[in-house]
Amino acid sequence: MLWAVYISNLLLSFHSYLIIYTDSSLLGKWFGENLVGVFFMVAAAISLVILLNISAILNKIGNHKLILYLIVLEFISVGGLAIATSSKLVALLFILHQALLPIIFFSLDVFLENTITDETRTGRIRAFFLTLSNITLIVAPLIVSLLVTDGRYLAIYIASSLFLLPMFFIAKKNLDTSKGVKRFSIKIADTFKHLMEQPDIYNILGANFILQFFYAWVVIYTPIYLHQYIGFSWSQIGIMFTIMLLPFVLFEYPIGKIADKKLGEKEFLIAGFIIIATAVIMIPLTTTANFVFWTALLFLSRTGASFVEVTTESYFFKHVDGSNADTISFFRLTRPLSYITAPLIAIITFQFLPFRYTFWILGVIVILGLRFATRIHDTK
Repeated sequence: MLWAVYISNLLLSFHSYLIIYTDSSLLGKWFGENLVGVFFMVAAAISLVILLNISAILNKIGNHKLILYLIVLEFISVGGLAIATSSKLVALLFILHQALLPIIFFSLDVFLENTITDETRTGRIRAFFLTLSNITLIVAPLIVSLLVTDGRYLAIYIASSLFLLPMFFIAKKNLDTSKGVKRFSIKIADTFKHLMEQPDIYNILGANFILQFFYAWVVIYTPIYLHQYIGFSWSQIGIMFTIMLLPFVLFEYPIGKIADKKLGEKEFLIAGFIIIATAVIMIPLTTTANFVFWTALLFLSRTGASFVEVTTESYFFKHVDGSNADTISFFRLTRPLSYITAPLIAIITFQFLPFRYTFWILGVIVILGLRFATRIHDTK
């Protein structure tokens, strides 16, 4: 089943990453940039509610049926965005799309955890899982640069939705593991209490939240800033983002192996937050459309993010298995929580600071990640 999880994740990542950086621009076209964050917040709140009740859902219909239903709904929502002609329909379909994605990724997490029997290999398996996904990060922006022209997004949303078709059939045929999956009965209150009693898991959750907060902020506002304020074209942005995202392919698997065999996760986690904060704080220091400068700066920020991403994943999943649905859901709650808090803080800061200087606020928040990173007990 492991190969089916890997391929499903690869297809889902292609689907997601093709439109991840155009979502905010599409919304901005319909509603204006000041309201973009609101739609992300609403979708994230829905994801939050679903993940908080995920055990009951899994007990009722099972993970296999859940992922099939979600894929169908996601196909409808993204395919609909390609042809929607009214603002109300765009808003509805976008919220549905954004709310569903974290749940689909969570479902794959449960399938993956049920295949891992040797926890000493968790770092390598998780790193390979992430690396396969991140390969799509390199290709997707180039496709965007070719298909998005003059603010027209129809082709890229159609392309994105098509990746869900093979995923559906692979999931339907190969991901039914009902015979070996435990039923989930842990309550949310019990899980929260359990987490509070485990400082290492609590701190790695905090570190992951800071990372997801960074992702939410830059995914929503960096394309808008580069396109509308700095003046880069989408073809330039596509190339920049391809180079920017290379660290996720280059560094995550080697770091996962090193974390398993030699150093553990703590050192890479601390270094990652320092690198991200340094890059983000430099963003407001230039307003010129210098392609080399911006590409290097974005590359640096994602180098730090790749360090944090693989080590938080490896550390957390060394402490849980596939039966810990509620604990895993708490880990995945950091994404919808970040898509509530990041736009909210951004919208507030827009009232007091010019767009460019709000990235300094982001830099300060990233630095807070060191508080969590320095408090975990290393696995080596």
